[in-house]
Amino acid sequence: MAKRPSLRREVPAASDESMRALDRLEGAASTAAAPRAAGGGDTLKRDTHAPTTLNLDKDLVELLRLIATGRAKEHGGRPSVSAVVEDILERHRSELLAELPPRYRRIFAADE
Repeated sequence: MAKRPSLRREVPAASDESMRALDRLEGAASTAAAPRAAGGGDTLKRDTHAPTTLNLDKDLVELLRLIATGRAKEHGGRPSVSAVVEDILERHRSELLAELPPRYRRIFAADE
């Protein structure tokens, strides 16, 4: 089955003006500020953070949300439950490392 004549035509080349607009957009995107963690103001690095899902009691989730909202109001920025959890984990890092089997501790020892 042959394609319709309208599908066989070549796409016209982009105009100089549209290419300049695209260059401006790409330049703006590359210089845009990275997202910031609420409260701490630290720039999040995409190569050091990974998304995850946690199943927690609703009461704990609500507590984390309230803390994140309070931090955002106090320090500015958006509420970030992830930042709250990260702070708690960093605060208790040594206790968590003590629970690891010895063969895994050396992996995280370099991070300290």
